[in-house]
Amino acid sequence: MKIDAIAEDVSPPTLATARAEFDADMTYLDTAAFGLPPRRSWMALQQALAQWRAGTADAVAYDVPVAAARSAYAHLVGADPSAAAVGEPGSRTALACLRARGR
Repeated sequence: MKIDAIAEDVSPPTLATARAEFDADMTYLDTAAFGLPPRRSWMALQQALAQWRAGTADAVAYDVPVAAARSAYAHLVGADPSAAAVGEPGSRTALACLRARGR
């Protein structure tokens, strides 16, 4: 599986390019709980759904964008990618991480 919609450019976006990622019909105040998907995320999701529906999705191939996301996040916060976890949002993931660290 190849996710064509993932941007190769990781340079900081300008305000104009960031605004162009969203298609809100009105002024929208985003929150951490529920926000609008950026255009590139929407396109990647549609492609993944089409592949899943057609039976051509490859679950192992999803490891590539997950690894890239972990690496990008680790770089952002100054950590080693092996220390960046991917999981469902919320307290269950936090609890699992704490238990894994023996706390």
